[in-house]
Amino acid sequence: MAFDSTSAIQDWRQLVEISLTGKTVRYSRDPVTLTDGTFYDDRLIGISTMTLTTGQLLDPRFTLPSLTITLDNADGVIETLLDDYTWSNRAVTVKVGQGTTASDYETVFVGSVVFPAGITMNDTSVTIDCDDDRMKDQKVLPANNFFKSTYANVEDKSENLAIPIVYGDWTSGVAGGEKVPCFCINTSTKTFKIASHAIKQIEAVYKNGSAITPSSTDLTNAEFVISQAYDPETDVITANIKGATHNGASSGNLLETLPDITKDILETHLSVSSGSIDSSAFTSWGDNIPEIKARRHISAEVSSNTLITEALIEGFADMIIDGGKYTPKFRILGTSGIDQYRDFDLTNASGGSKRFEVSMDPERVTLNQVVANYRYDPTQTKYLKRYDQEDSASISILETTRRRRLNFNFIYLDTEPLRSATRELLAFSTELEMLTVGVGPRSLAKKPMDQFRLLYGKFDDADGDGFGTPFQVRSIDVDFAKMHSIIRAWNINTLVSGRYTSSTAPNWTSSSYTQRLDQGYWTDANGYADPSGSPDITSKRSRWF
Repeated sequence: MAFDSTSAIQDWRQLVEISLTGKTVRYSRDPVTLTDGTFYDDRLIGISTMTLTTGQLLDPRFTLPSLTITLDNADGVIETLLDDYTWSNRAVTVKVGQGTTASDYETVFVGSVVFPAGITMNDTSVTIDCDDDRMKDQKVLPANNFFKSTYANVEDKSENLAIPIVYGDWTSGVAGGEKVPCFCINTSTKTFKIASHAIKQIEAVYKNGSAITPSSTDLTNAEFVISQAYDPETDVITANIKGATHNGASSGNLLETLPDITKDILETHLSVSSGSIDSSAFTSWGDNIPEIKARRHISAEVSSNTLITEALIEGFADMIIDGGKYTPKFRILGTSGIDQYRDFDLTNASGGSKRFEVSMDPERVTLNQVVANYRYDPTQTKYLKRYDQEDSASISILETTRRRRLNFNFIYLDTEPLRSATRELLAFSTELEMLTVGVGPRSLAKKPMDQFRLLYGKFDDADGDGFGTPFQVRSIDVDFAKMHSIIRAWNINTLVSGRYTSSTAPNWTSSSYTQRLDQGYWTDANGYADPSGSPDITSKRSRWF
């Protein structure tokens, strides 16, 4: 039998595995022996609540979970193991499920023992603090600097500066033809460096704004040499270039999409293995934003998490860890093939009535005007363009203007702010419903960005088809002790979007409620797919941009 997320049976277990050097220790609340002979000792006292979240809707954050495991040490056995083996930084896996075969259990946490100060002991128990493994991946970028120890003859004004990471197209025929700064790493040979990695092209070089011809170029090291006179105190050298490539060599394809750049940050600059990256999810993200071209000149130190978050915001996506892999999820998704929750699934871990709350826009994300700065110029260190867009109908209905200000650090073409602003207005120009609901053991394997249908309360089969209202998880608090979760999710019906579908799909009039949610339809000028202009939410949902 495989792990069954639909089961309501209550004999669920937590299994903990800690991989010490030369020994793996395994624990559960009750002694468990799986059919393959794997034994779990009954020393597990408890596991702390684990919070999984993608942050707020307007401020998504790639956030990694942590938890604390408490083990029974009344007989001193764990204390002895602590003396005999190194526990710090060792791998920790937590699984939940029911049954006696390995496939009955779903991995819900993969991490390692915190170091330092990850273990606390008293007379009867040991507590072990654990962080998600991906915590180790985070870095401050760029990682390299123009130090004298490496570049003995570097110009004074560039000494100790970060060596830039450069993505995308900075050639003269693109956008405004913005240039990137160049740094003299050898004042004797007049050698200049553009980036810390190989680049695709050096199209043109400029001295104080006037074109000059380099005497030699080295794309592999992103360097060139000039023969012209150069005064480090007064002269400024810039260039039109194409940046980093897919294969890390000048022969590779230019990296110029948000998914590709994000994936390269993970693989090249954070050394994340390809096996820890869901490549198909990155491809799917790209398929949803094929029009967006991106570039970035990273010269000021910034956390890798911030870079990834910026790319997610501009690409209308969130990042989760799914199956131990970095997995981006585009926000506008279909709603077919997802779990359905009913009355008997809802719980309240503290007793009393079921946990069920509906809030109208609790994060105050409703907006009807977007102001976006874009096309950042690294030589002038400022944004060169600004874009304004508003939803006049929303302003009229709400009788107020709610503005969102954005700085696009990757987007630079004039067409892109229009598309991005339209997405923001499309998603957030009406009040969103946010659901907070307690769900029993079936929810323990849920992750942010997962979806479910709810048939309960105000969402109880209003259309009479047994479909339920679709929701998308934003955060989930997993209580392992009570096998219960608190889920916060937004009502997908309030995220209005259409999409292309099969030519054999039924038209609006002939479609079922489910089909109307899962498919896209052209709308009349009134914004409704229904020819009668009905205010039905599914009709309004299928607007296009």
